[in-house]
Amino acid sequence: AYVAMTRARDHLILPFVDSKGRTQYADWLNSYIGENMQDDSQLAKFCRVITQKETLDIQPLKAKKTLEEEFNLTGFLQSKNEWEERRSRQVDQLCSKLPEVLHPSSYEIEDQNEVEAIGLVSSRESAIKTGSALHEYLAKCELTDTIDREFIKRLSAYENIDKSELLTLVEICLNSELWRSILDAKRCWREASFFSAFNGSLVRGSIDLMWEDQQESIHIGDWKSGNLNIASHKKQLDLYRRAIISECGVEVKSCNIFYAKTNQLICY
Repeated sequence: AYVAMTRARDHLILPFVDSKGRTQYADWLNSYIGENMQDDSQLAKFCRVITQKETLDIQPLKAKKTLEEEFNLTGFLQSKNEWEERRSRQVDQLCSKLPEVLHPSSYEIEDQNEVEAIGLVSSRESAIKTGSALHEYLAKCELTDTIDREFIKRLSAYENIDKSELLTLVEICLNSELWRSILDAKRCWREASFFSAFNGSLVRGSIDLMWEDQQESIHIGDWKSGNLNIASHKKQLDLYRRAIISECGVEVKSCNIFYAKTNQLICY
């Protein structure tokens, strides 16, 4: 009875007789109400005694809504799924408009047997790290034919490679005809970024070398730390050439590919 009296929401009906005719549990309440139920009493404001002959004028309480009914979970989940589908389509549309990303400084992974025979690198992973360090050095070193051994030491430690391997490749590059062309140039750009459109596609990349000679002609070059793959690398430089012509409006006089491992320059 106490719980019912303290938890009732709108109405509380307490029978004074239970289903077996017993009245003990309600005697005290019946006695109390009978003694204190005057019309002007506080008790009369909140409760009244109803006889069996009276018709209860109390509207039945509506059943409590389930979570599904209260929050319309089905509708919510449907709206959520529709929103996620629309968002996914929009993301796909935006991604389709992004430029293709080229990685011109990616490095060829040599055949394991060839690598061991050459002796410059000892594994595929080492070849990639050595190539990365070589490009980093040639992109950021001073424009001089003097080797920065401290820089090589830091790069070797960072990439966790043999310093002598990197030093060998750097010496070959700095003694190359391509590097001498850079030193003699009127202007030089290293890791020159470009953004262009070809056949309806956007292309973004970075050119290892671009320089202007004393006659104001433009040249481009690319360092390679892997094996010879002239046909594929020519396509790469041809794309660079097209980007410069398209975006800068100038002709490219020569394209140069230098293979550090074999000390070989391909110029066309």
